[in-house]
Amino acid sequence: MEAIYGLPKMSGEIDQLWDTVPKMCVTSSGDVTSTTGSVRAMWDDHAIYFLVEVNDAILNAESPTPYFQDSIEIFIDEFNDKAIRYEEDDLHFRINYKNEKTVDSGNITRLYSRSILTETGYIIEARIGLSEKPKNEQVIGFDLQINDADATGKRVATLSLFDQTGQAYAMPKLFGELKLVGKEPGEKTSINRYDLLAYLDYAKSLNQAVYINGESLNVKIDAAEKLLASHEFSQTEIDQALVKLKETVASLRRTNQYTEPHRLPKLDQLPDIFTFGDGAKVNTEADWWQRAEEIRDMYQFYMYGYMPDTSKEKVGFERTDSGMIIKISVQDKETSFPVIVTLPGDQSKFKAPFPVIITNGGLDLAFDEETMSFVRPKELPKEDLVNQRGYAVITIKPANVAADNASRTGAFFDLYPYSEVDNDVGTLIAWAWGAGKVIDALELNAFPEINPKQVGITGFSRFGKAALVAGALDHRFALVNPHASGLGGMTLFRSSYNGKVYPWGVAGPGEEIGSLQSSALNHWFTSVFLGFESIDQLPFDQHQLAALVAPRGLIITCGYADYHTNPEGMYDSLLEAKKVYQLLNAEENIGIAYRPGAHSIEFEDIERVLDFGDQLFRQIKPAKDFSIDKYDK
Repeated sequence: MEAIYGLPKMSGEIDQLWDTVPKMCVTSSGDVTSTTGSVRAMWDDHAIYFLVEVNDAILNAESPTPYFQDSIEIFIDEFNDKAIRYEEDDLHFRINYKNEKTVDSGNITRLYSRSILTETGYIIEARIGLSEKPKNEQVIGFDLQINDADATGKRVATLSLFDQTGQAYAMPKLFGELKLVGKEPGEKTSINRYDLLAYLDYAKSLNQAVYINGESLNVKIDAAEKLLASHEFSQTEIDQALVKLKETVASLRRTNQYTEPHRLPKLDQLPDIFTFGDGAKVNTEADWWQRAEEIRDMYQFYMYGYMPDTSKEKVGFERTDSGMIIKISVQDKETSFPVIVTLPGDQSKFKAPFPVIITNGGLDLAFDEETMSFVRPKELPKEDLVNQRGYAVITIKPANVAADNASRTGAFFDLYPYSEVDNDVGTLIAWAWGAGKVIDALELNAFPEINPKQVGITGFSRFGKAALVAGALDHRFALVNPHASGLGGMTLFRSSYNGKVYPWGVAGPGEEIGSLQSSALNHWFTSVFLGFESIDQLPFDQHQLAALVAPRGLIITCGYADYHTNPEGMYDSLLEAKKVYQLLNAEENIGIAYRPGAHSIEFEDIERVLDFGDQLFRQIKPAKDFSIDKYDK
C-alpha cells in the first residue's frame, strides 16, 4: 500500500485532498459479516494520516473490553524491522466509532483522531506522529483491523488489511507494508499543529483530582486552546505551547511520598532486596520486617493498588449444598459471593481438620479465545486428587469477586467502588481480597473439617499473579503457589531469555511490560503503573514481592517450555527471594517444581504442590528436592 505526500485537514469533514488518494479495501479474516471497510493514507514530514471508512449497520461500544467494540485498530512498525514481539518502534492504537481511544503499544500522545458518523456506518480520521522524520520511498510496517460488534456488544468479526492469522496484535512481523511516496524535491507541508492537538487531548483527559497540584494544568490548557482558536500562530508558538504543556504534565504528582513513575531514575540492575529506600541496609530480622513494610507499600502505590482497610468489614457465611456463600458488609453496603467446597472423604488416610487449597478459577482451566476468558472443560478431576491426598479445596469463580475486564464489577467493587482518586486498585488486588474473605469465613468455623491455620492458595496464569499478591499482602496464607504466573507475578521484569537454547527447546519471547499496560490487561493494576515508560524505571522487581511471603511456604510451578511466562526469569526471582528465607532460617519453605510442557495445569503440578504442603503441614519428607532444578545457577 502507498501513502501519498500531503497534509489533510482533520476537521470532522473529509478533506478534498483525500480524493487524490487511492483506497484499499479491508477484507474479512474468514468471519461472516456484512461489514466492509476501506483505508487511505497520506504522510508529511511529521506523521502518517489515515482515512478509514466503515460500512456497518449496527454500531455498539457497550463492552468494557475495547476490542469487542465497533472500532478500528492501527498497527505501525516504524522501522519495519519485522520483530516477533513489540519493540519501541511498534505502535498499536485503537479508536472506536465514538472517537474513544485506547492503546496497546506506544504513547497515546502520538495519536490524534476524529470520528464521523454516517448513514452507513462511521469514518475515522487518524494521525500518528513518527519518532523520526520520514523520507520519500521509505517503507513502514503497517496493518489495519476493523472490529465488528453486534447489538449485544459481542465481537462477531474482524476485518484485516494484511494479516489473516489474527495474531498481528502480538507479532509485528505479520504486518504488511506502507510505502511513503509522492514528495517532490524541496516540498514542505504547512504548520504542524497536530502534535499540540494530540497532547492537548491527553492533558484534558487527565483527572486533575488525582494530583495534589492538578489545577496547575488549567493555565497551560487554556493558553494552548486560545492559541489554536486564534488561527494566527507560527510553528514556533505552537512548539512553545506544546513544551509548556508537557512540562506542566511532567510536574504533576499524586503524593509527596512517592516520585511519579516517569521521573524515577533508571536502574539497569535488580534493586537490592536488603537496601531501604534511604540507602540503609538490612542487617537483622527486625530490619527485614521494616523493609518488608516499605516494599509492601511501594508495590501497592506503584503497581497493584491498595488493599482496603478490612477492619470495618462484617463477614458471615451461609452453608450450601456445594459449599457456602460468603457475605460481607461495610457500613451501609453489603455483598456476597459463592464458593465451592470439596472435602476429603473416606478414601483419605488423613483425618480432619484438613489443610485447604484455595484456588481462583479452579484447578483445571483452559483459555477460551472466543470469550477471552478461562473456562473449566472438565468436572473437578484435580479437586478429587487433592481430596484423596487429605486436602480440602475451595474454588472461587473470579468473576463473582471482580470481572476480568475494565467494568470494575463484582463483590469487591460493590463494597469498594473503583475511583482513580479514592480507590485506584486493579483486579489482582480484588481477587486477592476475595481469597482473604474465604479465610475470614474459615476463622468463623464455617467448616470445622478445615484447619484455618493451614491455608494454601494457588492460581494459574493471571490467577497465579493474584495468588502471589494475596500471599504477599495477607500473612494468613501458609502456602503460596503462583503457577505459571509470568510477568506481574513471579517473573523478573529485568530478565529475558528470548532465544536461549535449552535441551528441551529454544525460548521464545516472554511477556513485556507494554502488554500488561495494554487496554486488554491494564485493569489488573493501578493506573499509576501505566506511567512507567521503561522497566528500568521500576523501583522494585518481582523477587521483592516474592520475598514478602517469607518465611511462609512458597513454591513455584510451571512448564519448562512455557516461554511466554519466562520460566527461568521466575526461577531467578525465586533465587533472589530465597536470600530472605535464609535470613529468617526458613530455607526449606521455598522451592521450585517445574516439569516438561507449556502453559497448562497438569496433575504433576498439583502433586508437587501437595508434596510441598505435606512437608509444611505434616512434616512428611518429600521424594523431590524442591531446591534443585535443571537451570545451571
